Amino acid sequence: MIELFEAAFSSVNIVYTILLIILLVYWCIVVLGIFDFNAFDLDVDADVDVDADVGIEGMEGGFSWLAFFNIGEVPIMLYATIVAITMWVISIQMNHLLDQYATGWVTEYRGWIAVGMSVPIVIFALLLAKFIVFPVKKFRQRLPQATKLDGKVCRVTSPQVDENYGRCELPKRDSSLILNARTRPGEVLRKGDPAEIIEHVVNEDAKEDYYIVTKWYNHNL
Repeated sequence: MIELFEAAFSSVNIVYTILLIILLVYWCIVVLGIFDFNAFDLDVDADVDVDADVGIEGMEGGFSWLAFFNIGEVPIMLYATIVAITMWVISIQMNHLLDQYATGWVTEYRGWIAVGMSVPIVIFALLLAKFIVFPVKKFRQRLPQATKLDGKVCRVTSPQVDENYGRCELPKRDSSLILNARTRPGEVLRKGDPAEIIEHVVNEDAKEDYYIVTKWYNHNL
C-alpha cells in the first residue's frame, strides 16, 4: 500500500492522480446531494446551429470526434471517471515497469518518456471508454427520440406558434422532424423564428403530444 501511495504521487503519475482525486471529490459531493448527477452533462447530439445570415443549418462536422468516442452517451462526469481511472491504472503500471527495468538512456530521460507516454495513454483510455459505454449507446438509440430533444434549436414553420397551436421543424443530418409546438403563455413566435425546445408534453387525455418552445437567441452574435 505504501509503495502504491508513493507511486501515485510520484512526478510521473501525479497528474493522473490529481485528476482522479478531483473526480472522487465530485462523486462525494454528488452523494451528499450538493451537485446533481447531471450537473455537468454534455449533449453532443446537437444537429442544428444558427447563423446570423443563413439561419438554421445542419451541423455536418460538429462534434464528430466526440461522437466517435461515444462521449455523451452517459453523463459526461461518469465518462470522465472511466477515462481517468483507466489512465491512472495504465500510468501506474507502465511507470512501475520502467522504474523496475529501465537502464541507460531510459533512466536519464525518464521524465520525458513519461510525458511522451501521456498521449497514447489518453487515446487508449478514450478508446476503452468508447467500448465500455457502447451498450449504453445502443440502449439509448432504442429510446423514443422525444427524450433527447430538450435544448435543441428548431425553426417555426407555421404562421406562428403560441400557447395553443404551432409547428416547428428540427433539421437533422439526414432528414428533418416536424414537431407540434406550443409556447409559454403570452409568448408568440413568427414563421422563420429560431426556437429552443425546453419541454416535451404528453397529454394522454387529449391523445396528443407537443413541445414547449421559446425564442432562441444566438448569444455569440
